[in-house]
Amino acid sequence: MKVLILDRLEAVGAPAWDRLVAATRLRSPFLSWTWQREWTRTFAEDRRLEVRCVEDRAGGLVAILPLYESAPGTLQVVGGADVSTIST
Repeated sequence: MKVLILDRLEAVGAPAWDRLVAATRLRSPFLSWTWQREWTRTFAEDRRLEVRCVEDRAGGLVAILPLYESAPGTLQVVGGADVSTIST
């Protein structure tokens, strides 16, 4: 496993993000790349993003944790933890 820390949602990209969402048992529009991007544009546009991605040994995306800095030194899940956590 490898953890990458990216500074924008676009670095993951919609196709990879939505493939991961499609592979989960949880079906929710709030997990989609489009929802996450729009939420970020609306509520965290001027805030630092930290998108943590986990890849398997083959380089396949297996988890994403999109975070934003809500206050100095404090990271929160983009969109809220109740609708935005993605893992398989």
